[in-house]
Amino acid sequence: MRAGITTQRKLAERLRALECDIEAYANALEANDAAEAAQMPSSIDCKDIRDLPTPEKLAALMERRTRTKADLDRLEGNGELQLSRTDADARLLTKGGHTVAGYNVQLAVDEKHKLIVASEVVNDGNDSGQLYAMAAAAKAALGVTTLTAMADAGYYNGETLRACEADAVTAYVPPAERNQRLAAQGRFGRGDFHYDADTDVYH
Repeated sequence: MRAGITTQRKLAERLRALECDIEAYANALEANDAAEAAQMPSSIDCKDIRDLPTPEKLAALMERRTRTKADLDRLEGNGELQLSRTDADARLLTKGGHTVAGYNVQLAVDEKHKLIVASEVVNDGNDSGQLYAMAAAAKAALGVTTLTAMADAGYYNGETLRACEADAVTAYVPPAERNQRLAAQGRFGRGDFHYDADTDVYH
């Protein structure tokens, strides 16, 4: 499935490469036609073209360019960064340092009854923007005017916290641990320093 997913950046790179190939093939065809017209051997350098250019190969390249541009326009039009040709919901996700093709499924569970009250499959590989959307969906499903939401560390950003506050959702989310890499290297993070107001120094 991973091979069936491409990104906006890769599509843009592929489009540029196809345009370069099309230009090279077109130039080669023109040079060959000119050489035939002059009835002399062609001196064109085809080192970047694996075999003799033909109108059919040029047409195939142009068709690939058309498809690639259509895919790129589609992503740019809907604001998405990835395109999956095999499963519209699948995305390239980075988990534990590895990139895999999968789904980012969001769930909201009622604490009292342990039942799923809201679910969603999102295309964003990052959970930081999902807090309010899921809290609002749970609030609507439960038919309540206020809600207390608890989530994992890092499951928020400033915008979603403001949205929760404006919609009577009290969110409890531990701050993300942003110094794990430093700790793994045996180095100090910001949280290791404490300010002593009496002496105006950090320990």
